[in-house]
Amino acid sequence: MAPEWGSWSCPAYNDGKVFASAGKNTYCVNASTGDILWTFQNPSELASCNGGPAIGDGKVFASDWDGGNYYCLDENTGELLWTFKVDGLYAQSTPAYKEDRVYLSGWTTVNAVYCVNATTGELIWENDELSSNPCGSITVTDEGLYLSIYSFGTEDGFYKLDLNDGHEIWGRPDIPPTDSTPAVVNGKVYLSAGTAGYSDLNTYCLNASDGKTIWVTDSSENIGDWVCSPAVADGKVFTGGAAEGLFTGSSTLYAFDAETGTVIWSYKGCGGSPAIADDMVFSTGSGKLYAFKEAEVPLPEANFSSNVSSGEAPLTVGFTDESTGEGITDWAWDFENDGNVDSTEQNPIHTYTADGNYTVNLTVTSAAGSDLEVKTDYITVEEASSGNQNGSSNVSLNVTIVPVISLEVSPSALDFGELYPGKTSELQNLTLKNRGTCDVNVTAIVCDYSAGDELFSQGLLLDSQIWNNYWKVVGKNSQENTSVALKVPADYAGSGNKKGTITFWAEAAE
Repeated sequence: MAPEWGSWSCPAYNDGKVFASAGKNTYCVNASTGDILWTFQNPSELASCNGGPAIGDGKVFASDWDGGNYYCLDENTGELLWTFKVDGLYAQSTPAYKEDRVYLSGWTTVNAVYCVNATTGELIWENDELSSNPCGSITVTDEGLYLSIYSFGTEDGFYKLDLNDGHEIWGRPDIPPTDSTPAVVNGKVYLSAGTAGYSDLNTYCLNASDGKTIWVTDSSENIGDWVCSPAVADGKVFTGGAAEGLFTGSSTLYAFDAETGTVIWSYKGCGGSPAIADDMVFSTGSGKLYAFKEAEVPLPEANFSSNVSSGEAPLTVGFTDESTGEGITDWAWDFENDGNVDSTEQNPIHTYTADGNYTVNLTVTSAAGSDLEVKTDYITVEEASSGNQNGSSNVSLNVTIVPVISLEVSPSALDFGELYPGKTSELQNLTLKNRGTCDVNVTAIVCDYSAGDELFSQGLLLDSQIWNNYWKVVGKNSQENTSVALKVPADYAGSGNKKGTITFWAEAAE
């Protein structure tokens, strides 16, 4: 009794029906109910292996492997229309159909590709000059047909043949053995190749016109498999990485950027020839079916706050981004609602020099999209009062910077000039350079020289926030900038030259 191999092939779908080959039979199944509509038993009573059924123009094409026969059946009834016998022993590939022609292959004593009239089963042309076994299935496009050669590392390769007479257009004998069915999309050929224990494992992207490599995976990564056929959709290539051993199948599913070959994601546990439908990727592994769907990323939601909302001109305002959502990459601030982007920093500082009410806009953007937050009349700037401009209560201020030993801080001193009560100084910058051998967490302590004075300890702003909320990481042998401003309380009664110190403390970052 001839052996039956179970089902090694992929099913085919058309018009509400699923077609599958298993053992000696080909089945037509109602896709909605699972009911068997008809069964065709191979007249040779030999079983198919690897090659599954194909559908074209109301016909089903199937095979019986070591019987060397391809069968053409009526799609609706399963009636046998014609039989085509190859010259070699094995009829293994899944037939490829295009424009009333079906393309077949056979191998052993004769290694050949056949073009057959799909209506009559008559031979149109034959190419029997292949170097070895055309075990894989054929892919047909308007530009040609593509097929692989498998001979366990002796005369392997991948080839493109002419549709009209079957002559070779180009060949790649350097590609490892494979039964993979190539995917041809946008002028590129994607192929999974290699057999664990016999050859390197690779996934290829080739130029369909000349066969030259566009990109290929590194052999050390073992991304490829002789029985895994890639699928392409939405700018991505999906294929498997081989498990250990010849017949153990693929154990990891990979998604690549179709243009560059960069791995986008991978999943260990499956990797059998992927299929794509309804925005999902399906793959098999360890007796299970896996389905993957790209996670829906919600739109970002823009929001912000500020350290002050009113005051006399010139008014310096520090804005804090409070937007929510994953992966926000861009911030566009319009501080005066005039349609111009005034800053692209996440947490900017802006000085209003003229009195008025200002509407502030923030647009945030992520890969999922953009969102806009508009706060009408959010900042109120009043004209500076004459009493504060006559010099009766002006204060001249400066500060000396005292760094810890592992930091270099420049400049070493800041002078805020003359300020009036209720005013905030212009923004100045300090550069913190870490001379240590590890990343450090930097905090600050601010003190006033004058006993009982709290001008600096109550009003010094570091990165737009009061100094005791300041915290920054400075990498080893690198530097960071910190903005500094001084806000004078409206009821401040002191005058003269005021001094204070900033001490930066650095501790090793965990």
